Amino acid sequence: MKKSIITFVLSILMISVYAKPQRTSEITIRLHDNGVFNLKIDNKLYDQYSTVYTIPNLRPGEHYIEVTRFERIKRGTSFSFDHPRIVFSGSVNLPPRTRIVAEVTRGGRLNIIDRVALNNNHQNQGGYGNYNGYNNNHGYNNNYSGYQNSNNYYIPVMDERDFIALCATIENTSFDSDRLVIAKQALANNYVTSEQVLEILNLFSFESNKLDLAKYAYKSTIDKERYFIVNNAFSFSSSKRELNEYISRF
Repeated sequence: MKKSIITFVLSILMISVYAKPQRTSEITIRLHDNGVFNLKIDNKLYDQYSTVYTIPNLRPGEHYIEVTRFERIKRGTSFSFDHPRIVFSGSVNLPPRTRIVAEVTRGGRLNIIDRVALNNNHQNQGGYGNYNGYNNNHGYNNNYSGYQNSNNYYIPVMDERDFIALCATIENTSFDSDRLVIAKQALANNYVTSEQVLEILNLFSFESNKLDLAKYAYKSTIDKERYFIVNNAFSFSSSKRELNEYISRF
């Protein structure tokens, strides 16, 4: 009987230990212009050449962070990442059960833009993921890829590699009309930045198709306050005026 009581007590203690909420933290990092980079945290390298990283299951406290930016270089019909440049190195303090959302500024500072309390019962267990739940256990998670809107909700932006593939597909298509169809297919299911829209428009030959796509892309653009840069794709002032008139009625 005594042995049974001891076994029962030990079982209760074990359950209480495992049921205790985890106090691990997370950090989400991106660059100010959605550029491509690799990330190092405490000498562990995350080299996915991504535009955003969310690293889960970090111990609370001080961590050393190094961010290395890469430039996207076009080589024939493909792209590569080259010219590495460290844009931030320093320490960040992670509170327990908190996701820190940070952005490396143009001046090389790490700007903390949000702190999100974690429900550790649903905390990500690590991995490289997307909204479909794919996980390859490399410690990189893309669930929070995107920009923060005024409601602190993260809108997913087209992944850099998908964007490269889209540009290559458009560029390898002969006719502007077919290019327009492909671009609209992509924009119907993805959010993009103003800079990405400009890059897509520059793949078109005819001003009318550029204008058509610029109007279509506006609703899928997350940083509408920067949409003025899209005007650089046009050769004629009339196209710029028509786009701006369209936006003002949106």
